[in-house]
Amino acid sequence: IWISISLIGGVLVSLICLWQMDLKALIAYSSVAHMGIVLSGLMTMTYWGLNGSYTLMIA
Repeated sequence: IWISISLIGGVLVSLICLWQMDLKALIAYSSVAHMGIVLSGLMTMTYWGLNGSYTLMIA
């Protein structure tokens, strides 16, 4: 359930980013979406999920 909440939150905040005109708000929303997707990868507790989250944090 936590994985789906993280994914849905990441996608919804990403959609909010598409409509942002203010640069500060855009950066804030994109970092929230980014961490939501990282969190969902960490919640899988698999090799691929942890490596994907680590790679996404570096990118």
